[in-house]
Amino acid sequence: MHAQLARQILGPLTGSSSLESSMQTKANILRGSSQHFGDILRLLSIHLREHHVEVSEPELGAAVRGVIQDPGRGLILVVYLDRRCAGVAYVSFVWTLEHGGRSAWLEELYVDPEFRNTGIGTDLLRAALTECESFGCAALDLEIDADHERVRSLYERQGFKALPRRRLVRRLQVGATLLRVASDRGDEAFS
Repeated sequence: MHAQLARQILGPLTGSSSLESSMQTKANILRGSSQHFGDILRLLSIHLREHHVEVSEPELGAAVRGVIQDPGRGLILVVYLDRRCAGVAYVSFVWTLEHGGRSAWLEELYVDPEFRNTGIGTDLLRAALTECESFGCAALDLEIDADHERVRSLYERQGFKALPRRRLVRRLQVGATLLRVASDRGDEAFS
């Protein structure tokens, strides 16, 4: 499987020497594709449930398919240790006045609990930053739970700064309807 994906490899993890020596594995960060769909959906489903985000599996699947099929929407990165998917990150692209044009939003970054504290999260974040820069993004925004100190520290070590504002959201009926229609259509490449 990985030999076929060699052109997509972003490179070996740089901060995971303790992981590689303890587990005798080689970890790679790859751009997510239809070949990774099941792993991406599995990890994102777990992550969103942990954060009490209510999204159905068909809606999540349609959203993931939409990103994979249209790279202008964003990118998904996956970390594989041998044949096991250990982490995932999703970045959406936006056009902002605040940053003077194209920027990105780190929607999700999740590492399987078995592989936490090994450097995978840091390497996944660094890969996302590198990819965003290569796409010409002026900034990468993200949000974290207010009481999630460990994750805040990870982002601050990579140069992220807290902003003096809060994020609000209102779900729109039209968007939910479009996601349902897209999920009903499906796509054989993702089955």
